[in-house]
Amino acid sequence: ALVHAMVTSPARSDGLGANFSASPPAAFVAAAASAAIAIGVLGAWRAGLALAVSLLVAVATAVWASSKLGGRTGDTLGTAVALTELAVCLGLLATWR
Repeated sequence: ALVHAMVTSPARSDGLGANFSASPPAAFVAAAASAAIAIGVLGAWRAGLALAVSLLVAVATAVWASSKLGGRTGDTLGTAVALTELAVCLGLLATWR
């Protein structure tokens, strides 16, 4: 949601999409914490896979939201989160033995 919010502007002047914003320092802290936790739990290469998939889905949903809706809304933020969770889970499941 942070990446999605950082790379898209709000589609409307009201609603969650307009009220939710992410500063680069906050996004950096969140990314660093996520990476550290992922490496500790998953190991380096699975953590890298999870983080890469997360970034790819976040950017894809942001591009879609910008092209179809003119920016982010609360629904597109929620979609970014749900699709990221699904993609990461499927990616990790594909690598598990």
